[in-house]
Amino acid sequence: MNRRKAVAGALLVQAGLGSIISWVMLFTSAHGRAGAILSPAFSSEWIFTAGLLAFAAAVLSSGPCSEKIGPRKIAAASGILLGAGYCSTLLLDISSLEEACLITGVFGAAAGLVYIVSIDTGMKWYPEKKGIVTGLILAGSGFGGLCWFRTQEILVTMVSLQDTLLAIGCVSAMLVLAGACTISEPPAGYVPPVWKKPENPLADLPGPPAELREILGRPAFFIIAGSMLLVSSAAVFFSGNLQYAGNKILVARGLEVQLAARITLLATAILAISDGLGRIAWGSIADSIGSKLTVVILCAVETVMIILISRMGGDGSILIFGTFVIGTALGGLLTVFPCIVREYVGEQEFVKSYSIIFASFLFIAAGTIQASGLLRESFGTNTAMWLNCLFVSGALPLAGGAVMMLLKRPGRRGMVREDENLQKDVEPDELRPGEIRPPELEPDGPPAAGPSEGGAPDAGLDSTTEEHREKDEAIQQNN
Repeated sequence: MNRRKAVAGALLVQAGLGSIISWVMLFTSAHGRAGAILSPAFSSEWIFTAGLLAFAAAVLSSGPCSEKIGPRKIAAASGILLGAGYCSTLLLDISSLEEACLITGVFGAAAGLVYIVSIDTGMKWYPEKKGIVTGLILAGSGFGGLCWFRTQEILVTMVSLQDTLLAIGCVSAMLVLAGACTISEPPAGYVPPVWKKPENPLADLPGPPAELREILGRPAFFIIAGSMLLVSSAAVFFSGNLQYAGNKILVARGLEVQLAARITLLATAILAISDGLGRIAWGSIADSIGSKLTVVILCAVETVMIILISRMGGDGSILIFGTFVIGTALGGLLTVFPCIVREYVGEQEFVKSYSIIFASFLFIAAGTIQASGLLRESFGTNTAMWLNCLFVSGALPLAGGAVMMLLKRPGRRGMVREDENLQKDVEPDELRPGEIRPPELEPDGPPAAGPSEGGAPDAGLDSTTEEHREKDEAIQQNN
């Protein structure tokens, strides 16, 4: 099968699932609009939390399911769940918090089932370009979410909200099912036409899969997990409170309320766009300089930008620029960390190990969102407290980068693919100038033994050597 078609299928699946982002954004932008469905007291934090928890549970179950039924059926099940979630809006009252959380949980399960499976499929087909392929696949959901949200805004002015959701659900589910028709894993022993040596020579080496207990006993697993949780928590805290805290900071620095609202709304849109761009850009950088170094650079960039905004965030231009950079960093981290897990934990153990790491990240993100809601109630309009919290959160990426520096390459085991490629490049029968062939590499069998003690030739001489000796004796007799 053409590997481009397989990756295109994974991209279509993620683009279709991007409609879930438009559903979540509906609960943060419906206030004050025509056809608004939410009351002012509606708590949108629980909507995000329900989706993230269901996402995490589905991610943990995707590994065993993919081993049994394969990525194609997993993607098809995800599309069916997505369509069922949108169809349930006709039966449930989405203005009710409990029922809205139930629908969001179905959407989270649909996305979690195929999230890691689609990444794993892309990296199996393109092991020499893991970063850029992973970034492209994940960017499909980010950019797709923006397109679906814009389509939702247009349709809701023309038809009812339920008809809008039903139309978006049908089209996005069909897109996921279309991608499921082409997504597939490469055959066993697949090697790409062009193989670029990875940063870690043990990456993508075939071998027996390890048990979960063995994976959890490796120091590399906990180093990668700890680094990801530290780095991503700061970005989640910033992005989750950007629209609220950014507005309060700008107003406290003297901007008009309407102008501050427009700037924060623009910054929120830029965050979503830069997240998708960062997944592609930093994935490409990781393929060039290595995943570990890329994460360290991302940690430094994120720390500098968060501290800069905490000290100069009252300037609208600095807030927008810092938001753009932090958005690219968040997207890059979600792209590069799967590559690190594959390189330093192993290809066979990728789905098991990264599902646990990513589910932990989702649990931390859900806790961060709930903590943000409590901080809003506690701080209120106290801008200084928001700035101090933002400044303190800037230390988390720095700690994550320090933890990542502890990551070391695993020991040599099963250097199969690299050794095979080296053997293909050098023919055993070719000798370099001035080079003597070792006796054990003689092409015609075992090496010829030397003469015996009595001076008689050994019977182990090959026929070619005896033929040359007979010719020499004939020449001497003629002379």
